[in-house]
Amino acid sequence: GGADATALLDGTPAPFSDWGSLSGDGKSLLFIHGTTSTTSGAFGGLNSFHAVASSLYSSYGGRVIGFNHHTLTKSVVQNVVDFYAALPPGGGSYNFDIICHSRGGLVARAIKELSPGSVSTILGKPWTPPEIVKIDKIVFVGTPNIGTELADPKDIPHALDQLANVASLFPGAGLEVGGVIACAAYAVEAGFKALPGLLDMCPDKNFLTVLNQGAPAPATDYYAVQSAFSA
Repeated sequence: GGADATALLDGTPAPFSDWGSLSGDGKSLLFIHGTTSTTSGAFGGLNSFHAVASSLYSSYGGRVIGFNHHTLTKSVVQNVVDFYAALPPGGGSYNFDIICHSRGGLVARAIKELSPGSVSTILGKPWTPPEIVKIDKIVFVGTPNIGTELADPKDIPHALDQLANVASLFPGAGLEVGGVIACAAYAVEAGFKALPGLLDMCPDKNFLTVLNQGAPAPATDYYAVQSAFSA
């Protein structure tokens, strides 16, 4: 959390505790980052657009937070459980719009679309959300909503090649991408099941099958920012 975008996007996350300001009828804004990233890492560029950042905070009355979560060692549904676990007990209700990047979009959709029964089925044990969370609009940036072949265990060599290309093209990307490459190498050595968060992005696997077979959200709830490129 934080009083403004500079605090929210600081390299050292500020724990959020003022849940009372988010509970009730007022809508809040939630940032959800992607694979191997953080709120700061994924959205830190917002600090270069002060007018936009100020407008966001003004529009939401300062009710803006980010969800830092495990993206490789935990599954998407476990991220959902962890998100609810971060909310204070007491039966509160929360209403969010979400801006999300990459795999964070799958977490956003899971919070919005999956029923407690579906989450329980994927987890393999009963689960009931302790609080009421309503998700309205979601803005996706580069989200693999139908999966990505780069997350397929058979395609790891291709993924490594693509990630190495990214690292060489973008200054400052090397450290983060290096972490992905290291994790992918570990997956090859130790077995792909060691990275359930990555496996959830693999097409035709259980999580995406369950997520994409449900009733779609209203089209007016979803927006996307995307780009076209060629290697």
